[in-house]
Amino acid sequence: MQGMHLLRTNPNYRNLWLASVGSQFGNWFNEVALAQVTLVLTHSPAAMGLVLLCRSLPAVILGPLAGPFVDRFPKRPFLFLTDLVRALFAVALSLAVVWHAVLVLYVISALLGVSGILFRPARNAAIPLIISRDDLAMANGLESQASGLIQIVGAACGGIIAATVGPIVCFSINAASYLWSAGHILRCHWDETDGVSQGSTPYLQSLKAGFEEAFHNRVVRAIILIGISWGLVGGGYYILIPVLGQQVYLFNPEFWITHIIPIN
Repeated sequence: MQGMHLLRTNPNYRNLWLASVGSQFGNWFNEVALAQVTLVLTHSPAAMGLVLLCRSLPAVILGPLAGPFVDRFPKRPFLFLTDLVRALFAVALSLAVVWHAVLVLYVISALLGVSGILFRPARNAAIPLIISRDDLAMANGLESQASGLIQIVGAACGGIIAATVGPIVCFSINAASYLWSAGHILRCHWDETDGVSQGSTPYLQSLKAGFEEAFHNRVVRAIILIGISWGLVGGGYYILIPVLGQQVYLFNPEFWITHIIPIN
């Protein structure tokens, strides 16, 4: 109830929340279609793991470096431009289906991973600019509830659309979700006078401060370890589900690759 009150009374947070919900929902269409296309084109669960690695590895390598970099720019235009770039990459995944090009899956997945790690810290940094400190816990709870619901509904809808219409439609829906997000970002207005470093603090100094905080803060260390643990376990989960769907439950997404988009 309190979360709904925050959404009703704070239009900036409402638009930022709607942007996040829309893009997360579209991401699940991408996840399902990407797994299916990779499995169909390669017939290899190992290749699926490599695609996941291409998407996740930028977060591992560049994630710690992204925060101080993002903090040097105004959040609203940064978020808007990142959404436009992500929409372009999502549409580009359709080329893998049209050309039957596995390399496209690897390259675009990596680029989506890079753009994603730039978007998340910018959005997280924008939240304290539009809500009070007392409402942060409420906002975090609302975010968690929405993410859990989207994970269930988005994965189910993505699977249905991929099975009945095809992966290209899923990638197009994902791109549209990023445009939805960009549109709601444009409707946000907040003061970033105190939220942008504008180069006042050297990048390396900001990066060092972040690592020191992670090293000395037990709560931050715990959150990092939880994220790493889910990454290790969740990767196997995402590989296993499409394999079970095709090999155990006899779901055949190959029809959409070999019949709808003929091989030249």
